[in-house]
Amino acid sequence: MADIETFYEWVPGHAGLPENEEADRLAAIGSSRRQDQIPVDLWSARAAVARRARAMCDARARRSHPHPDPTPGHDGLDRRASVTVAQLRVGCSPLTGDTRHRLGLAESDACVDCGEPDSVPHLLMDCPAHQGPRTRRWGPLPTLGEIFSTEADLIVDFLVETGRAPRDPA
Repeated sequence: MADIETFYEWVPGHAGLPENEEADRLAAIGSSRRQDQIPVDLWSARAAVARRARAMCDARARRSHPHPDPTPGHDGLDRRASVTVAQLRVGCSPLTGDTRHRLGLAESDACVDCGEPDSVPHLLMDCPAHQGPRTRRWGPLPTLGEIFSTEADLIVDFLVETGRAPRDPA
């Protein structure tokens, strides 16, 4: 490896230096031209396409999410509870029979409490076995939007009371 010498030199900006004035002049010309007439190198084009693709994917995910607004208090939960609420929000939780069945962890998608097909909506809104805990927290006929708009610890408490989630080890 060759030895490389590096020298640092202070250069005053905008002090009438001919090279600096020329750079300013060229920048002004470049910024006044129509952008579709300026050639773009391959690296910049790829970066621009990647940024646009990410923005489009993010926008599509926000539009298609069943509950786009964050659940209040979600950030204050411990890791296990936070993951559990996030899984419920996207409709794919190992606490429900449909997910366990799809993953090959259960022979059927039946609810362990009532025998009906189990899913996140069933667990949180419909299961007759959980009517009491559900009504105490969210009233008699809550929607998923209403449930996920309440404090996240209410959801976790509901899961613990119904036996779907274990209590925190003390």
